Amino acid sequence: MSIVVDYAWTHPSISTLRNVGAVGVVRYLSNDSSKNLSSHEYSILKDAGLSVTLVWETTGSRALSGYAGGQSDADRAEKLADALGYPDTAAIYFTADFDANSTQRKTITQYLKGARDSCNRPIGIYGSFYVVEDAASQDTADYFWQTQAWSGGQVSKNADLLQVVKGSTSVYDINYTYHADWGQDNKSHTLYPPFPLSHGHVFGDNDVTSGHNLHLWQKRMNDRGWSLTVDDIYGPETKHIAEQFQNEKNLVVDGLIGPHTWNAAWIAPVT
Repeated sequence: MSIVVDYAWTHPSISTLRNVGAVGVVRYLSNDSSKNLSSHEYSILKDAGLSVTLVWETTGSRALSGYAGGQSDADRAEKLADALGYPDTAAIYFTADFDANSTQRKTITQYLKGARDSCNRPIGIYGSFYVVEDAASQDTADYFWQTQAWSGGQVSKNADLLQVVKGSTSVYDINYTYHADWGQDNKSHTLYPPFPLSHGHVFGDNDVTSGHNLHLWQKRMNDRGWSLTVDDIYGPETKHIAEQFQNEKNLVVDGLIGPHTWNAAWIAPVT
């Protein structure tokens, strides 16, 4: 799985996003321009090689406005997305950002139906395990972004993104991708093997010195023109190549292979 970061009014720097190991971001559309993704920020994110998907949210419980609310929100979200030059093939998520009970989830279903009927783009739903499961079973969304909140420790098999508590800060939230396509604008940015270790672990620390598909990174480095034994082992040779590569790409030079050094093997220009 790879890391995707979401944030609203805060704006972490590109270097912060890279240090987290993010391959993309989720950014907001709303009636508040200070919260929204701007054209300028969108250009910066794209230039940095980060994929973007959009989420519409005015209030956490807006999905209780039902079918008419979904139509209205989708109309407004589409206009804002069009103004950004956001692709027609990329998704716009809509949210149920509260602990929805079974009765409320029926209203959320109607909200999503309204959004889908008015949205030209694919739509996604953000919410608890139960909200995601309802939307998947009733086919009211194309993409599914689950939060760990209000989910009782369960993860939906339909989740494309999972928002997690661990690693999240007051500036941004951490999300894990469960599929290569999570509704993002530039799917080519993530058509490569996702970083295979869990959050907080890297190749070269005391816990991980071999296995876990390290050979994929080694082979990719050979494809880029480096000379490296493909043996699935993090040893002196792999560390040395990692350090050289990090120096070349202006990454933190520590010889450890974390998410950003892993991803850069596929997305950084060959020089």
